[in-house]
Amino acid sequence: MNARPGVVVVAGESRKISEEDRASFWRSKGEDSHILQEGVTGLWTILRSANKWRKTWPELFVSFPAWLRRYCYGTDYDTVGKHAQHALAACARYLFANGATKDVRHLFVKDAIHLLRNGRDEIRIEICGALSHCRPDLLGRFNYACAAASLEACERQRRGLCRQIAFLALVRFARYDFSLHKPMREKLWELFKSAPELMFDTVGILLLELTVVDTVVALTCY
Repeated sequence: MNARPGVVVVAGESRKISEEDRASFWRSKGEDSHILQEGVTGLWTILRSANKWRKTWPELFVSFPAWLRRYCYGTDYDTVGKHAQHALAACARYLFANGATKDVRHLFVKDAIHLLRNGRDEIRIEICGALSHCRPDLLGRFNYACAAASLEACERQRRGLCRQIAFLALVRFARYDFSLHKPMREKLWELFKSAPELMFDTVGILLLELTVVDTVVALTCY
């Protein structure tokens, strides 16, 4: 894929533009507006068709994420990088929720974990949102790493939107992967003890839920 970085920048910028503001947004792009709009439309078309082109066009399965990563990590953050990372987060969110096969769902999972641990708050919020919308079958062998990174985000900020969304991601993984309960419980307990007055209605409730679920499972298997 040889698209210019402008397509990535505009894709990142346009991800939350309302329908009412969309026409003025594209007019603001000047004489390149038509080309950029076609490029962004093509990007989202590729994304929405991932379940099909995984088999019919496997080369794209490699080149598309590589093209996007080049702008995420190898460019100036304020002019290109942050917009590329927003576009990647949107791609990850869609595939986490709609990927029909494991390899499609996993296409951007390593990037998501990296950005959740190392990105700026505005990006980390979007990655946590993507993880909180995973299909019930989640992300397989990456489940623990995703849950651990979400927990780190909760630990890093005791207040604020990033912690709230990270907690939603944590709940999603805890509810659908029982194997995470044991390794998570100790860390959740430490997090709860660090600020019980702030954590009772979130971490405290999740700890209680894990205990109830594990007790029911144990009694069922007895």
